[in-house]
Amino acid sequence: MKTKSPEREKARKLYLKSDKTAKNKEIAEKLGVSASLVAKWKSQDKWDSEDLPKEKVKSKGKNKPKGKPGAPFGNHNAFANRGGPPLGSANALKHGGYSQVYWDTIDEAEWAMIQDMPEDEETMLLDQIKLFSVRERRIMQAIEKVKGKDEQLTNTTVKTEVRIDNDSNEA
Repeated sequence: MKTKSPEREKARKLYLKSDKTAKNKEIAEKLGVSASLVAKWKSQDKWDSEDLPKEKVKSKGKNKPKGKPGAPFGNHNAFANRGGPPLGSANALKHGGYSQVYWDTIDEAEWAMIQDMPEDEETMLLDQIKLFSVRERRIMQAIEKVKGKDEQLTNTTVKTEVRIDNDSNEA
C-alpha cells in the first residue's frame, strides 16, 4: 500500500496552526504542490471535523433494520377475514373428479339412483360402489356440460355378485 506523503501531514499542521483559516492556495504555495491536491487531502482526511465532537451520521436507509412483515399497524384491510370460503363451498370445483361425495350432498336424482341399486349382504362395499357411481355421474355431467350436448346421461348400473361358499365353513 502506498504511504502518505510527508507534505500531506505538513499541510494539515499548517491548516490547523492558522486556526482553520488558511486557504488551500496559500498552503499549496508554501509546500510547492497544487491547490487541488491540498483540497483533496483536506477532504479525504476531514481536517475541518478533527477537533469537533464526532456525531453519528444517519444512514440513508441502506443499513436500516427491517420492520415486521405485513400491513402497518392500524390497517383494517381484510378485517375479520378468516381466510378461504365457508366449509362445503364448491367455488374451486371444475369437474368433480377429485371431489368427495358425502351423503348429505347428494341430490334427489342421485338418491333415486342409489335406491335403484340392489343391495346384498356386503353393505360396506355397496356403499362405496354407490358413492363411486355418484361420482362417475357427476363427472359425466361435467363432461356433457363441456361438450355442450343436451343429451340426458345414461346411468350405468353396477351389478355385484357375492358368492359365499358355505361348504368350506362347515367342518
